Formats: sequence, structure tokens, C-alpha cells
Amino acid sequence: MKRMKEVLDTFSPGPMTSGEAIRSLRNSQDLTLKDMEKITGISEPRLSSLENSRSSLSVNNARKIAAALGMNPITILFPNGAEGFKDKEIEKIEKKRERLLKKKVS
Repeated sequence: MKRMKEVLDTFSPGPMTSGEAIRSLRNSQDLTLKDMEKITGISEPRLSSLENSRSSLSVNNARKIAAALGMNPITILFPNGAEGFKDKEIEKIEKKRERLLKKKVS
């Protein structure tokens, strides 16, 4: 069985946002935004906003959308897998943490 990242790459190769993953998975199942609204209770405009990365995806909405698509929410929250989890903001936080911990030890 293909890893989910490989499946997503067939729709949109390379790194993708959560919104792009949602759109790709939704389209792969021939579901419209209206279909998703009926299934999840999340409004069509809100779903569109999520797909186009105009608003942030909450864990609760990720759970609903993932259930509607037959996926694990992790697939939607981290479509690039564990290797795509770290971005510049996360790396900056990790460096700050390391500096703070070094100060506490000294």
C-alpha cells in the first residue's frame, strides 16, 4: 500500500499546505465543497477559505474533514509528513529553548 504522502504527490507533487491536501483529497473522491459542508457541518465558504490557506485549520476542523475524507487528521495537519513538520518558526523556537536550557544548567 502506498504511503499517504505518495498518494498526495500524485495530485500535487512537492510540499503542500494543509489546504492543498484537503482540496487534493476531496477532488480525488469527487466531492464538492457543498458535499463536504453536508458531511462535516463546516460552511462552504469556510472550507474554501481553509483550502486556499486564507484561514488556519483547527484540530477540531481537521478531525471533521479527515473523517469526511476517510483519512487520519495527521494526514491533513502534516501533509508533508514528519520531515515537513519543521519550518523556520519551529527551528527558531527550538534554538531559543536550547539557549534557555543551557542558561538554566550553568
